Amino acid sequence: MKEFLFKVGEPTGIEVYLKVTANSADEAVEIANEEIAEESESSHFYFRSRIADAFLNASPEFRVDKGMIVDEQPASRDVLLRAYHFLTERGYEYSGDEDDLWHNKEPQFTKALWTEDGGGIYGFYQVNAHYEWNIGKYSFRVKAILYPVGGARIADGEGGLHYTVQFMDRQLYNTLDELPVILEFYESKFMALITALREADPMDGLPLDSEL
Repeated sequence: MKEFLFKVGEPTGIEVYLKVTANSADEAVEIANEEIAEESESSHFYFRSRIADAFLNASPEFRVDKGMIVDEQPASRDVLLRAYHFLTERGYEYSGDEDDLWHNKEPQFTKALWTEDGGGIYGFYQVNAHYEWNIGKYSFRVKAILYPVGGARIADGEGGLHYTVQFMDRQLYNTLDELPVILEFYESKFMALITALREADPMDGLPLDSEL
């Protein structure tokens, strides 16, 4: 796998690039054009200033070609493969396969919190990978989602209150090397918070004597 960098123009002095991971330049062109065709708004620009919003519109007719490739480097996402193996060994699941990691911008790994009888799910642990451009590395954010079901309306007489609770770590740039320690800490901390919620709301949530 390689990473191909397309330079697609300089509107009003802003250079615009597309980075695509593929096996060849031809495949990179095909992937880029498929994505462009599916997105009317291809990307948002974020500024650390008073600019509220800025985004790039790609016309339906716009296409890239191999002549726009300005850089080609070996793919640097081996860290995602290492994370994939580590997290699956810890009981986390990924929606795709190993090959899908090369094209997923922000892969997500999930571990279900099952009821004692195994008949339902009360929550999830999740690990999200995100490439941090300012440090040039992937970081990993850990969170938990409790009471993931809902949709009822009390106003329509459809039962009790349905709500979702999310816990998320606030660490900066958890790297893969740090993830084993971070994950163990947060799984334990989140379960303590989940148990506290269960005690506060015994009609919903995880059983008090659950051994998850």
